[in-house]
Amino acid sequence: MQGISGLSLLLAIILGIIFLLVILSILGQLSDNVCKICRWICQPIANFINKLIPIFNPINCNSCGVC
Repeated sequence: MQGISGLSLLLAIILGIIFLLVILSILGQLSDNVCKICRWICQPIANFINKLIPIFNPINCNSCGVC
C-alpha cells in the first residue's frame, strides 16, 4: 500500500507542475515580465523532469509566448 500512495503522490506532483507550466505559459503570452518569471521558474523544473524521465525530454521553456 505504501508504494501506491507514494506513486500517486509523485503523479499528483508531476500533474501539478505541468498545470503550473501551462498557466505560466498562458500568462507569458500576455506579458513579457511574466514571461521572464515563467522561464525563471520553468528552467529548473524542466531540467529536473528531463533528467528524471529521459524519454520525456520535449519539456522546454520556449512555450512562454513571444520569448
